[in-house]
Amino acid sequence: MPKDTNNFFIHVPVIEGGLGVVVLKYAIPLMQKIRLEKLLGSNDPAVAAVVGTTFVANMLHNDSVPLQVTGIPICNKENLNSALAYDSHCSLDGSGLKKCSQVSIANKWVDSPTHLMSGANYIGAIQVCGNLMATAARMARWPQHDVACDACSRTESLGHILQVCPRTSGARIHRHNYVLAML
Repeated sequence: MPKDTNNFFIHVPVIEGGLGVVVLKYAIPLMQKIRLEKLLGSNDPAVAAVVGTTFVANMLHNDSVPLQVTGIPICNKENLNSALAYDSHCSLDGSGLKKCSQVSIANKWVDSPTHLMSGANYIGAIQVCGNLMATAARMARWPQHDVACDACSRTESLGHILQVCPRTSGARIHRHNYVLAML
């Protein structure tokens, strides 16, 4: 992946259009708190003795500075996933993934790849999904790059190349006809 890949794309759950890599910075404190809260209900005398220590009490009541993802307080795993997805969908690269959760099967290939997709194709599909391909619009984030398409002089973005550029119209028509024949 390019060095300027949005961290939210890496950490957003797969169902929301990301790669689903756990953010340990937020996940570990949440897991610790959940495990300590489960200890409170234990009938075991040794566990009750540990729960009664000031260390455990401080760990359970250490909410003076709550975890936050870009200003959104995090209190559970679902809240963390929602905050990550929200921030990803607000970015330029992740805005096209807003409706991914409405079709949960659409991104199943990310965390359950099959032998039908080679490693190179998988990497290419991740790059397309995350809007990480080296298009002129993406490269314009760096100095000295022109954003115009060589074929039609419009802004060369991934959406432009895949949907409207005359250079790729033959491949789009071929793909359309192939899908139609398969159906």
